[in-house]
Amino acid sequence: MIDRLFRRVSNVQILLNTASSIAMIVDSIVIGKFLGLEAIAAYGAVTPLLMIIMAIAQVLSTGGQIRCSQQMGKSKLDEANGIASLTVFIGLVFSLLAVGITVAFSSSICAILGVSGSDDLIKYTKEYMIGFMIGAPAFVGMLVLVPFVQLDGDKHCVLISVIVMTVADIVGDLVAVTVFNGGMFGIGIASSISYYISLLILLSHFLGKKAILRLKFTRMHLVESGSIVVGGLPAALQKILRSLLSLILNHVLMAVGGSTALGIFSVVNSIINLCNSAGQGMGAGTLLLSGIYSAEGDRRGLNDIVKAFLRQSFIYNTVLFILVCIFASPLISLFTKSGEVDASQAAVALRLGAIDFVFFSIANCFKNLYQGLRNQKLTYLLTVSEAFLFAALFAWPLGLLFGVNGVCIVYAVGDFMTLLLILILLAIKQRPFSLRTDNLILLPAGFGVPEEDYYKTSLNSLSALEKVQGEINAFVDWHGGGESAKAALKISVSELCKNIFSYGFKEKKNHLDLSLLFENGNYTLRLRDDCPAFNPVEHHEKHKNQENPHGLDTVYAQADSISYLGTLGLNNLNLHYSNRKEDA
Repeated sequence: MIDRLFRRVSNVQILLNTASSIAMIVDSIVIGKFLGLEAIAAYGAVTPLLMIIMAIAQVLSTGGQIRCSQQMGKSKLDEANGIASLTVFIGLVFSLLAVGITVAFSSSICAILGVSGSDDLIKYTKEYMIGFMIGAPAFVGMLVLVPFVQLDGDKHCVLISVIVMTVADIVGDLVAVTVFNGGMFGIGIASSISYYISLLILLSHFLGKKAILRLKFTRMHLVESGSIVVGGLPAALQKILRSLLSLILNHVLMAVGGSTALGIFSVVNSIINLCNSAGQGMGAGTLLLSGIYSAEGDRRGLNDIVKAFLRQSFIYNTVLFILVCIFASPLISLFTKSGEVDASQAAVALRLGAIDFVFFSIANCFKNLYQGLRNQKLTYLLTVSEAFLFAALFAWPLGLLFGVNGVCIVYAVGDFMTLLLILILLAIKQRPFSLRTDNLILLPAGFGVPEEDYYKTSLNSLSALEKVQGEINAFVDWHGGGESAKAALKISVSELCKNIFSYGFKEKKNHLDLSLLFENGNYTLRLRDDCPAFNPVEHHEKHKNQENPHGLDTVYAQADSISYLGTLGLNNLNLHYSNRKEDA
């Protein structure tokens, strides 16, 4: 199930990142075709500022997502609601401050961004920067809300918001330059409007009857602010370091080729960012799932997550690399006026930049895996290495030697060196050295439930139930359980599985994962399926006083406690049993 779940979670994130990148691509195309290369250079120059805004949003989004997923993994819904509400509140306060600072100090910010010399370049930079920042509250709010909506299992709301945002931005850009002659300010305002529309759509999710998470600001606990910020700092650090790297690259490009080199790099970078949406989405999916499975102590699930992102990172990004290499020249021509740049040189720069696709995706997934596991030291080390250190070391030498081509390949160098660093760390920590997925996770000693105390299987039909019942009996025998423990588990598994297969399995691709844990002398039975949402706890409460008992009555009679949580489009049911040895 995890492979399918990983694809589903990652694909939503890929779509979100792709839509955001497409909006930026459209901005670049409209700017290049209607306003020229100098305007594109201004657009690229503002990138470090936008990355800082994204960095803060990423702190909140990632930190809130980790804390929320951990609480939901423990079925603590009230705590999860409080974390979601607090995250949104902090994002609103920050974004309003950011708008005020940008408007008040626009000239100083331009100087920091390395924009100088040309009056048109400075003018374009100010206009776009202010126009975009007016939409900062919506931009931050959108980034913060998406993982919470996704945790709530509402992928349709996310998809609709992304599609509407993209269409609104494209239409807004064209109207801004063709109807209102709004220039760079109009382009920025168009983006702002599209973000506000997307935000309203996401907010509508929390008003729906099916929403599990609710934005209830009375449930906020400010003490959680620290854990949210600490959990999200590695993601923010990446954006901040990328922003610093962009500043360095701006200065390198201005030194080796002026605004023309900066404009070419801006075009190439827009395409690279669009393609890296695959790696970003997979990284976000890794973070989301690793937070949930680590909270459950599910070592096998974490192994499956690693296998999923390694396989899909390689397949997705190899295909992307081949396509970009084939269509490099036509892609470049979309952004520039005829004869304004050397198209063949820009196409070579794009192909060199595309080398990074696979390296970036795998490095980003590993970093997010360790972040979801709360291995903070390793997360920070990889963040600094991947986002800044290695690329910055090679930026000036490669830029001075090979110009724009050298600058475009520094990202691939940084991500390749980061992967090499991971291998070195594994070799240091392990004797003998092994690339088994269990070793790649680098779990601390004592993590989760030992293998001998953990039983897990997947079922796709009732025909497998008899075999599973036998394996559960053997598991109980191994841990000294009596016949009453076996009977309780047999009744529960039989009734629940029959119910799921009879009413839940509407298509052949549905999955059911069953696990049994022995911990602290007691048993925990977990069932997770991707069938239509069904809350057996709620159903039992509604029908428990009826004259004719139903199957869930017998399940409740056997278990000491039962809890249910619907998240990521999955039904998650936990049942707890004391270890009954009286008849052993």
